[in-house]
Amino acid sequence: MMGLSGAFLAFLLTGLLAQAVLRVSWFLRGQPDFREYQSLALAYELPDGILASHLGIAGLLLFVLLIHRYWHGRKAIWVISVQPGGRWRYLLICFVVAAAVLNVVLWLMRGGNMAWQAAQPDWAIYLALILITSPLQAAAEEFFFRGYLQQAIGSLAGRSWVGVACSALVFAIFHGDQNVALFTHRLGFGLIAGTLVWATGGLEAAIAVHVANNVFAFGYALFTGGVATLKATSAISWEAACSDLASFAVFGALAWWIGRRMHVATLTP
Repeated sequence: MMGLSGAFLAFLLTGLLAQAVLRVSWFLRGQPDFREYQSLALAYELPDGILASHLGIAGLLLFVLLIHRYWHGRKAIWVISVQPGGRWRYLLICFVVAAAVLNVVLWLMRGGNMAWQAAQPDWAIYLALILITSPLQAAAEEFFFRGYLQQAIGSLAGRSWVGVACSALVFAIFHGDQNVALFTHRLGFGLIAGTLVWATGGLEAAIAVHVANNVFAFGYALFTGGVATLKATSAISWEAACSDLASFAVFGALAWWIGRRMHVATLTP
């Protein structure tokens, strides 16, 4: 129970870490007004905002590894899978499959019309930060929500499905202001990711699809309206939600099938 309380504390401390990164960036930029700078950065009008928010969330990864080792007394290699350790070949294959599935569904739904625009200012800096920090951010969320919170709740409840459902709900709420369709989108993603963790015995597939989703979403945004516009999104259509959930479900089925073909472990040896 104490470990679960610590997990929620870590969730609150991510904001403090992000603020620390912003303070350093503000100092290096020599900006006179921190409040104005902070507002622009957190809206992703400045690339510093992506760096700060993603590194703040990435702090969850360190928290999970430390609490697993020093509170629960188990080596960190048991966090990612039952093997123990990461099944890196499986993760890489899942990432390629996720990238293919998500992009095919996206292009089909838009009829090949991506509404391209001129690249936003400083797009190369944004792209570099997206490629470097988005995988860390996505992996950290999976380690926290699926690798720790899901397991902790499931253990307390004595039912794996309770952990899957509750962690998915917290994951959706974690993303803040959103309409019902967007909330359902995130809840559905959490349920699929959580089920994959249970069915494959590890975080690899969930990390792969989360990284692919975030990297391509931000990457496309650089040339279709700007990262700040994507960051400000609080509502989507049911059509968009359903198409994305369909792509997540297709990926989930493929990731489970690939795991079976590769004989990935699903039980602790």
